[in-house]
Amino acid sequence: MRPGTTSSVPGFTCNAPYGLEELERADTVIVPVVPEAYLRGERDLSPELLDALRRAGGAGARMVSLCNGVFALAAAGLLDGRPATAHWEHTRELAERYPQVRVDDSVLYVDDGDVLTTAGLSGGLDLCLHIVRRDLGARVANQLARRLVVPAHRPGGQAQFVERAVDVTDDGSPPSCTGRWSTSTPRSPSRTWPPGRG
Repeated sequence: MRPGTTSSVPGFTCNAPYGLEELERADTVIVPVVPEAYLRGERDLSPELLDALRRAGGAGARMVSLCNGVFALAAAGLLDGRPATAHWEHTRELAERYPQVRVDDSVLYVDDGDVLTTAGLSGGLDLCLHIVRRDLGARVANQLARRLVVPAHRPGGQAQFVERAVDVTDDGSPPSCTGRWSTSTPRSPSRTWPPGRG
């Protein structure tokens, strides 16, 4: 929360040249995560952080959370009476801790105008591409998606996950597409993979 360099859990180094006082001047504030200790109930979020988020929201900044960062926006009161989402593993806890938030556990992200929330890592990519598309247009968002090798657009209302059985081979690994096709297709010199070619 103070300017400086810190290391994150996966080993990335984050350089933060600005402190919380700069949030009021930001156009967009993104809260990526909250500490696991907060989620386990072992510590509170910093009052300075919550005050800075409130001031930024009050100054007109677009407020964005990725995955469990939504807990910081909720704790700051920025989600009161508004729809929001989080990773499905956290939505029940979010609803229990902050009953004034209208939690939707079935969507990838929620765009409520000046407050946007998302579910999980890939949902975070979807939301960030949505923001780029909204701010800079579809062409730029499509170029970025291509660079990231992700779909250019998945609507926020898409389900977070679909329970679906995946075929498994005798050794426990999933079968390949060609393996499934070749075992279910009669052998014929005129048959090629993929179907329709050849």
